[in-house]
Amino acid sequence: MDEIRNDTRVCNPLQTFCCGGKGEEVRLESTFCGGLCYRGRRGTRGCFGCCCMPLCIPVGCPECLCPCAARKTLFVENADAAVDIIQKARDNAKIRLNVMER
Repeated sequence: MDEIRNDTRVCNPLQTFCCGGKGEEVRLESTFCGGLCYRGRRGTRGCFGCCCMPLCIPVGCPECLCPCAARKTLFVENADAAVDIIQKARDNAKIRLNVMER
């Protein structure tokens, strides 16, 4: 995942108190084409494409219409801490796989 960010809604504690909620939001996304497309996952229901070409799903496409887009939303207690932990784990994995320098 290329982009890991805190995507918590504005005034989350107040909105959660008044309307309920699932916690703070962390967004994981994998984009290409200069950030215009999400990478598509093959083998997901409703997804087609050539095995040698990545699926290009426009960034503005709603998740319900594009289930194969490589993006995920996680709900956590502390989004800032979760983003740090996920980024460090990703970077450590890249170092172990010799994909990234120390």
